[in-house]
Amino acid sequence: PTPVASVSRVFLPIDVPLATIHARLEREVPITMHGESSDPIRHKAVIDDTLRWHARRGPLQLSGEGDRLDLRVATLGDAQVSGKVRPVRGSLGKLLQRATGGASDVPFSVHAEAIATLTAALRPALSPDWRILPNVTARVDVQRAEVPVAGLATVDVRPTVRAALQHKVDQQLARLRQRLSQDQRLRRLAGSAWAELHRVQQVSDDPRSWLVVTPVGIAATPILVDSVAIRMGLEVTADTRLVIADAPPANAPGPLPALAMTGRKPGFLEVNTRASASWDRLNQELATRLADQRLAVADGARVDIRRAEIAPWGEGVLLTLDLDARRDPWYRASGRVYLTGRPRLDADAQVLHLDDLDFVLETRHTLTSAARWLMESTILDQLAQRASLDLAPHIRRAKAEAAEAIERYVRDGPENIALTAQLHDINVTGLAVSEHDLQIGLHARADVRAEIISLDF
Repeated sequence: PTPVASVSRVFLPIDVPLATIHARLEREVPITMHGESSDPIRHKAVIDDTLRWHARRGPLQLSGEGDRLDLRVATLGDAQVSGKVRPVRGSLGKLLQRATGGASDVPFSVHAEAIATLTAALRPALSPDWRILPNVTARVDVQRAEVPVAGLATVDVRPTVRAALQHKVDQQLARLRQRLSQDQRLRRLAGSAWAELHRVQQVSDDPRSWLVVTPVGIAATPILVDSVAIRMGLEVTADTRLVIADAPPANAPGPLPALAMTGRKPGFLEVNTRASASWDRLNQELATRLADQRLAVADGARVDIRRAEIAPWGEGVLLTLDLDARRDPWYRASGRVYLTGRPRLDADAQVLHLDDLDFVLETRHTLTSAARWLMESTILDQLAQRASLDLAPHIRRAKAEAAEAIERYVRDGPENIALTAQLHDINVTGLAVSEHDLQIGLHARADVRAEIISLDF
């Protein structure tokens, strides 16, 4: 028989729309910022001077290309410089004395518009130990922050404002890197999903049989960014096997493996499952096909089949027949004969045929000395034709179970992920002979896609 595939795979493309990220960032990034610093003017004629500034950001702008996500935001605010002007010698001192009426340490407070832009670039990546590496850099540029002070001069406080803003941004980035380096949520989520992939599902009552699914590998694609979304993909490989047992077999989850890397491909779900046709069920149908049937033989001979039974025989089957044979009025014989055959599935007709039927060696020795004429090829041809069995009911049931498994995969997805799946086909892939049943392999394939519709930072 054609071997039954035992590996199932799913490749799930995951898109995080930039619009979803933008909406979350708009809620998380503070709208206003403020700060202050001392001695911004650095002039001996000015003492106790302080710079206080506040800014209000505008809308965030996101764009992506290749492996990079760019963020840009403009801020508009106010820079206030306050302090005292101290008279000094020389011509500048004379000007100050006239301007202040001879008073010393004249207080002042002046304002100016401050305009700045923050740009950041992220190159997110996944590490083998299931952490998110943001790979983020950010820069603050201050386009305007110039304050006229008491007729002395116009003081450029852009470096001071930029340094203060950059310091705040660097602090936030350091916190982000530290938090992500210690964050185990992605690993916990992956570990939970990995455990849930270990499934045991009953597929038959007679005999009681179970489909056991055990994941064996998981990989992710590099993260890509375009003008619409951040895109990545996960591929999971699982071993599938059919177990005959009265109780569900053990299938304890193994540890979450390290995250490997794979190439990007269209999303798909490939499920290799099995239909189970017990030998008892097959023998019931075989009885209707062969029992009490008469085989026509040349020269008026005939063979009546009183009983027929099929059983496993290595990778093939053993056909047991109880026969009554008559060649002429003086020759009658009855007995049991054994034949071996190779099961073959007509996938289109969903019918099982027995090819290469032949008597086992012991039966052949017996017939050679007692009834050689029973070994005629015409008898074997008639047996092979009549021993065909209808597997359609078993295949229909397995196809329905495979379709339901895909629907359940979509239906039971996480709330914040929109899953879509389109089933393409379910095909028969082969046969396998076991002690308890004949197993029919089925391959189901669906196109799948996932889109993250909300983010939980």
